[in-house]
Amino acid sequence: MAEPAGAIASVRRLWQLGRRRGRRCRHPWRKDQRGGPSSEVARRGRAAGRRRTLLVLALACAAALSPLSVSKAAANDLPEEVLGLWRTEPRSNGAFIIVRIEPCRGAPDLRCGTVARALAGARPDIVGEPILRNMRRRDETLWTGGEIIRPGKGEAYSSEMELTTEGLVVRGCVAGGLICGSQLWYRHP
Repeated sequence: MAEPAGAIASVRRLWQLGRRRGRRCRHPWRKDQRGGPSSEVARRGRAAGRRRTLLVLALACAAALSPLSVSKAAANDLPEEVLGLWRTEPRSNGAFIIVRIEPCRGAPDLRCGTVARALAGARPDIVGEPILRNMRRRDETLWTGGEIIRPGKGEAYSSEMELTTEGLVVRGCVAGGLICGSQLWYRHP
């Protein structure tokens, strides 16, 4: 099927106008205005490819070696124990609580937590209520097998705590661990 002569002429005219204005090609991998591949663009492309390859190799080596060095360094930075006061993440209204974690009564190897203070709009009637129960140390940084209790409601969920360099990550799960939520608690002075 033949193209209309007017359409072809207008396309040809636009191409010639662009060529006269001295526009360069926008894509470095295509041919430049002179009709051949630009050696400058090709050289820069090859150099960029080499730099990219070296960067990927360096990142791969760093990622392979980092768990060994980070775990030793992080272990030195971690507090030895979860005992003490911890500040929870603020709720949507800005309210948060201070939790006191201490050995459970009658079981010095287990850890329990109670609400020590309610701040910034948290309900003051929950002070003194238990929030963590029967957390057993599994390794240097992980406490499992216990429960987290929703203050004021009394609902208990399976829980675990992990001590990190940022703070204490507390997870609570329902439905056999299918649905979980976590918070990062910070050590309170």
